[in-house]
Amino acid sequence: MADLKTPFRYDYVGSFLRPEALKQARKNFEEGKITKEDALELLTCLWIKTLTINKVRSQSHTLSSAGSPMYQNVTIGGQTTDKKDAVNELSFVVLQSVAQTRLTQPNLTVRYHANIDKHFFDECIEVMKLGFGMPALNNDEIIIPSFINWGVKEEDAYNYLSLIHI
Repeated sequence: MADLKTPFRYDYVGSFLRPEALKQARKNFEEGKITKEDALELLTCLWIKTLTINKVRSQSHTLSSAGSPMYQNVTIGGQTTDKKDAVNELSFVVLQSVAQTRLTQPNLTVRYHANIDKHFFDECIEVMKLGFGMPALNNDEIIIPSFINWGVKEEDAYNYLSLIHI
């Protein structure tokens, strides 16, 4: 772990099983081989394991950062490159797993936009009301056009994620 560089990140959770593994996972879910409860348990275990990844830091950094954060971030929600809402079943399960563990890491970021699934956004608000500071919100309506204005390819702009803690 001494050589681990921060931030340690998971990438964009809704799409990190690319593409064959994602297709197989969806097929297994549709066939009942993986239940929502199975996915919830696996994610909960992943978050707990993530919390065990640590880096010894200076006392001043530890005091100012409430411990020894590794700055992991998980991003859910957002939009696909064809401008459709990217919220899916996994988005809800990730949100639920973070809510039930209430751990300080990984940080959870939700990308929101005008056409986000309303039930999902309401669930995000309910998790915020738990009072542990998550999820953070990133506004696609501002961030994506800003990236495009800076010369980022549109496809890449729609696939942005938060790399650093919020």
